[in-house]
Amino acid sequence: MPSKASRRKARRRAEAEAEALAAEQADAALFSHLTSPSRDVTAGVPAEILHEVVSYFQFVPFDSPSHGNALNAGYYLKETALVKYKVLRAMSQTCRKWRGLLLPMMYESVELGAIAKPHSGEQWFIQCAQRLIKICGGLGDSPELARYTRNMRVVLSQTRLEEALPLLAKAMCSCSNLRVLNIHFAQADVVMDVKQAFQRYAFPSVDTLIMPSQTHWVMRSCPNVKRVFCHHGDGSQIVSAMQVCKRVEVLGRDTLQLVRGLVKAGPRLRRLRFGQAREPPTVGLMELLGGLKHLRYLELRVPWIVFQDTPTPIPWQYWSPAMPPRSPQDVETHLKDHLAALRRLLKDWKVVIKPSLSSDDPSSRDNWTFTIHIKA
Repeated sequence: MPSKASRRKARRRAEAEAEALAAEQADAALFSHLTSPSRDVTAGVPAEILHEVVSYFQFVPFDSPSHGNALNAGYYLKETALVKYKVLRAMSQTCRKWRGLLLPMMYESVELGAIAKPHSGEQWFIQCAQRLIKICGGLGDSPELARYTRNMRVVLSQTRLEEALPLLAKAMCSCSNLRVLNIHFAQADVVMDVKQAFQRYAFPSVDTLIMPSQTHWVMRSCPNVKRVFCHHGDGSQIVSAMQVCKRVEVLGRDTLQLVRGLVKAGPRLRRLRFGQAREPPTVGLMELLGGLKHLRYLELRVPWIVFQDTPTPIPWQYWSPAMPPRSPQDVETHLKDHLAALRRLLKDWKVVIKPSLSSDDPSSRDNWTFTIHIKA
């Protein structure tokens, strides 16, 4: 028969083992409670806070030309333009609640104009084509995701173009809520390929287009477009397409050419914006634009070095660096004097002149431009 001391030790050992087992079971229960999908600690974060957090991540706006943005690398956008998409994709995989909240935000803006750093010797146009084919193919086959898409930016190169364009058109058809299409870059010889891929389709939901002239067949497939920005080319094809798209109200172009045809093609224009002009606007130009009965806003950008001390502006090609330097304030005063005739012509319009810098070097007079806003 065991002694009292032995029985006492056995009892203490059993009590210690029971306590250890109970502590282990309690820890397991607590861990299971914290990691249970129905009790995920992240599920308690309010949707407003998630939206606020996401709004701070870097992205490039889709509804305006992105060529002046710091993330623009020329033919495509830099990898940092994909930061917001990558963050949303990672956060949407945290839990079911976050996925339900963030998945629509992830597909709201589809970025096909930005690429990662070239790897394994791949050029930018190869990556752009591969990304377009992969994502547009997925959107075309997944209408439940495509219905979230409202903005899309693309780059069109000759690489696998015959495969990429039909997939892009199919994806746009699946995106029933698409509002903005931004064609950041397209090679000059894609006109016939774009025509063949898009002339059979119509995209009635698209109301904003940012595009070069050579992709005008996309515009012809958007009968309800209201805002058009042409960032490359003389815009003649865009003006011709406006005869099909009768609802255009806002037009942005790089040049002052073809104004006469513009008046005939865009009778509903309310806002007109031109890029860097070679010379200030003339009374004759204003008389032509007077045919636009609904026009209420006109913006012109004029380089200040085209002026001298006489009322006649100096053509850009005749400007000489030997001319005496003048302050932007002096040029602004002269520009106001030059626009006196325009004020007399446009009696009910308000002219606002805003000096701005076109580069980071304020000491160079070549960098100063003046934006002229003429408002009704």
